[in-house]
Amino acid sequence: MSKSDALFKKEKEVAEKIERLIQALKSEESDVRKYAAESLGAIGDPRAVNPLIQALKDENWKVRREAVWALGKIGETAIKSLIKALKSEDSSLRKKAAWSLGMIGGSMAVESLIQALKSEDSDVRKEAAWSLGKIGSSRAVEPLSQVSLKDKDKNVQKVAKSALENILAKKILMSP
Repeated sequence: MSKSDALFKKEKEVAEKIERLIQALKSEESDVRKYAAESLGAIGDPRAVNPLIQALKDENWKVRREAVWALGKIGETAIKSLIKALKSEDSSLRKKAAWSLGMIGGSMAVESLIQALKSEDSDVRKEAAWSLGKIGSSRAVEPLSQVSLKDKDKNVQKVAKSALENILAKKILMSP
């Protein structure tokens, strides 16, 4: 067997395993769904992004947690789908998408997270503020300042203030 044939065979086996894990996300057993999400995150294949985003709606919090972590492990490939999820009508999905974007980081999500600071749902605003602080973009300073002073939810204000402190700390550490 040539190297290219062996490589093709290996890729086919991996693709089949990924597909079985994606199907396992639909199992009636929550532990099976949880371990499937965990395994998909460990593999890190972009084919799992959309099924994992659907798993963010799972009734079981352990499955949702593993799906969020898996998306964070997959990383930048998941960012566009998570940004799209920030616009979902499902506030729980928006909240988890905001948190996942903070875990992945990168500047690509900053504008969408700033928009999420205007959500009607205080949990979404709180997660967006936390994520902006974790990412540390100076672009978020003004919107977070407004939220820290004017948000109607004191918990959101508190998280926004903490996010601002995180951004400032990163700037201080990075300055010469």
